[in-house]
Amino acid sequence: MKIKKITILLSSLVLSTTLLIGCSDTKTDNKKAEGNEKNNHIYKVDETADADGLNISFNKVQMLKAEDKKTDVVQFQFKLKNTTVEKKGFTAIELEVKNADNKTLEVYPGENYGKEISGGKSDSGTGYFTSKGKGPYTVKYTDAATNKVITWKLNIEK
Repeated sequence: MKIKKITILLSSLVLSTTLLIGCSDTKTDNKKAEGNEKNNHIYKVDETADADGLNISFNKVQMLKAEDKKTDVVQFQFKLKNTTVEKKGFTAIELEVKNADNKTLEVYPGENYGKEISGGKSDSGTGYFTSKGKGPYTVKYTDAATNKVITWKLNIEK
């Protein structure tokens, strides 16, 4: 009698496990994995990334002296193109910038870009960050609509 109960219990366990595996959504899991692989691409100067219809490319990185002549400031110049019909917002202060030692740079107060770009229009702007350490600098932009993270590895022009 005990052997019969154990056999039924084990058979039920195997059957329920098989049903759970068969009902899992492998297509969704595969799409998530593919999406993460695409997000791992690291862009360079003049390479364009698509953030849900907003094309972003950094075209120049340079070191500047702040007005106090003591603080080094990294200036990032970028180009933006809205390929959608809706307005898209972009602001430089939302960028996450880290130096070669993985230290986060603070936004330098000044003329940091922040605008809405109409559908089909292009614009360009700059972002300023207080320099700590040396480059190359890792710049990350997280698209608010999709949470997609786009990464650039940028060096200062000489």
